[in-house]
Amino acid sequence: MIHSSTGRGSVAGRFLLSSVVLAFLAASAYAVPLQSLIDSNGVIVEGDKLFYNFDVVVTGIGTYVADPSQIEVNGITVGNDYGLRFDTATGAPILSADPNSFVDVLLSFDVAVLNPLYGIAEIDLAFAGSAPAEGFAQVVETARNALAVVAQMSVQVPGGPTSVTVPLPELYSTLHIVKDMVAVGGLTEGSYITWVEQLFPQEIPEPATLSFLALGALVLLRPRKLARMATKASVPAIVVLLTVSMLAAPGRVHAVPLEQIIDEGQSILVVDKLFENFTFSVSGTGAYIANPAAIDVAAISIGDEIGIRFAGLLAARSNLVPDSAVTVTIGYDVTVVDPNLWIHDISLVFNGMATDPAGYAQVTETVYYENTPVGSASVATPSPLNDHDLFDAAFKKLHVEKTIELYGGARGFTTISFIDQTFSQIPEPATVALLGLALPLLRLRRRVK
Repeated sequence: MIHSSTGRGSVAGRFLLSSVVLAFLAASAYAVPLQSLIDSNGVIVEGDKLFYNFDVVVTGIGTYVADPSQIEVNGITVGNDYGLRFDTATGAPILSADPNSFVDVLLSFDVAVLNPLYGIAEIDLAFAGSAPAEGFAQVVETARNALAVVAQMSVQVPGGPTSVTVPLPELYSTLHIVKDMVAVGGLTEGSYITWVEQLFPQEIPEPATLSFLALGALVLLRPRKLARMATKASVPAIVVLLTVSMLAAPGRVHAVPLEQIIDEGQSILVVDKLFENFTFSVSGTGAYIANPAAIDVAAISIGDEIGIRFAGLLAARSNLVPDSAVTVTIGYDVTVVDPNLWIHDISLVFNGMATDPAGYAQVTETVYYENTPVGSASVATPSPLNDHDLFDAAFKKLHVEKTIELYGGARGFTTISFIDQTFSQIPEPATVALLGLALPLLRLRRRVK
């Protein structure tokens, strides 16, 4: 079946709306600077794929190049498959890091299938890059449907692979893609990534769904009515209508280095959540990357969940020093400032990746009310990449203590480039109790009538 955030009941409506969009946006996309797509909330249409909600966070230490205004985004078609290519007009690398430097580019966007007769069945990822033996260039890609990670893959040098195909567990009409591109220079040579290509092969759903869609098309797609809609509607309005029901992407706000937040005692307000009192500590052996100056903290909103994202490279570099490992601890408080809402649960997602079979990345966290543990969550590579904990009670203020561990194995490297933390909430307990009391009274009133 096609998995969509809008639900099965709206498939026929999506058929009609997407057909109008395709009528307007049939042409292949042309190259657009990534920064322009972000600034203008732009979209790219290639074939029946709509790409939108582009965002990027660049972090690094040392001497590096990574300019979103110079990275061009092109729609590509390979056979019947559609996707994107990220390169530069001059052929220069899209990112590079000099010796003893590193750069991390966290790029996110949404992809939607405009043709409701199809669903995304797999993800193809390829890149071209170069790195010395003690450095690395890598792309780690995470595909999400709401809070769940449905696929993760990586391409890298040295060691490869430079291209990979990952099947999805089912067909999806929308996905949120988080692509991390990183270059870590060696001792005397730099590393770089020249281009990245992305395809989203698709399939037709099972016969029962296909019959349902065909019936909906016969009822809804009357050519004259469709033509009248096409002449009256505008492309931006149609795209807005279509994307309103799609998977929500992380909210776009200014990211602040974690070191600055700690040094200046800053807080972050995300809708009704206040995050403050951040702490950071690190310990490790061998060669590793864990610098709070290169970790940005930004607000995110996914569906009805609100939270923060830690974006920036953490790495254990056993390719430079065997058996390297690092442990990072991050703590903070979260408070609901809305007097009518209480925190009800916690969700955790990350993109840990290890190239050595013995390597690992994991994040474990404990949630405290005052000094009492009330919840926990844990993610690890290769699985699980997301976790959720529903509390036994609701709280106004909590403290989160997050332990991040990376081990590079004998000769590989292990990385994490983003950690997402979100919370959902419920009305205050008194309101819930009042509603519970009111329901029996309403039922009694109906019986009397």
